[in-house]
Amino acid sequence: MAIPVLDLFSAAAGGWSLGMHRAGFTTVAACEFVDWRRALYSQNNPGVPVYDDVRTLTADRLLRDIGELPSVIVGSPPCQDISSANTKGKGVEGERSGLYFEAIRLIGECRPRWFALENSANLRTRGADAVLAALETIGYTCWSFVVRAGDIGANHERPRSWLIGCDLEQVADPDQAGQADGCLEPGLRQAEIADDGCGDGRGADRPRLRQMDLCPADCGDPDGAWPLWSLDDLAARIRLDDGLPARVAGTRVAVGGPRGTTAASLIVEAYGDAVVPQIPEAIGRAILRVEEAMAAVCDTGRLAA
Repeated sequence: MAIPVLDLFSAAAGGWSLGMHRAGFTTVAACEFVDWRRALYSQNNPGVPVYDDVRTLTADRLLRDIGELPSVIVGSPPCQDISSANTKGKGVEGERSGLYFEAIRLIGECRPRWFALENSANLRTRGADAVLAALETIGYTCWSFVVRAGDIGANHERPRSWLIGCDLEQVADPDQAGQADGCLEPGLRQAEIADDGCGDGRGADRPRLRQMDLCPADCGDPDGAWPLWSLDDLAARIRLDDGLPARVAGTRVAVGGPRGTTAASLIVEAYGDAVVPQIPEAIGRAILRVEEAMAAVCDTGRLAA
């Protein structure tokens, strides 16, 4: 049975949903505020209910609508107050990036076994401490990473922060049978993905994170190379760091966006909001490896008893 996932701040492309789907998970619900992004997400993910406001989404509402709560919550809260493009950004104290705490509220209500959140790497200096403290207050153990799109073969760097966390009581002891402290850590360390070498920055008592090569064999690519994410042939022709061709920048959108919006602006928004799905896939596969390792530990404990 596939593990159910809630995709918050899903944007138009649905990179989180695609990556987790590739790893073997199923998105049971999503949430996106902007109308045109919600419409495009629905086209790519037919049958998945998409809510329009994270502030009004609750665990009770999810239970009423879909009959279950997610085992994993993922998402990319707005980055406008965190991004380096906003020199006066207030970080997670800003109106938009402050929606991080709505995601944390939902995590507290739904009590998923795992969560994973992505944002600008500037989160490290614009609110990571507050976010990590809030997650730890509701009982989640957290690991932080910086992973770049270039780390998995994309043609741009795009460094992003990734926060991965779990409810240790559920993951280490799904049947509440009582396992030794720390039995999760060896499995998780084997499953770590690329870090920038700086560790999680929360004190010497935390283990420093190692770099792990995202090799094709590990990621299940039979052809020996990651297929780069693209929008048909558009991504192969447009490099945002090199600017947009005039023919694209001057093209008007007939449907799919606000009146008078240029194709270029929607493309920039779609790229800016998108998550490169290979990284969520690697995270999903890491979660499954830990789950399998913990199941084996629990089974061994039962046999010994």
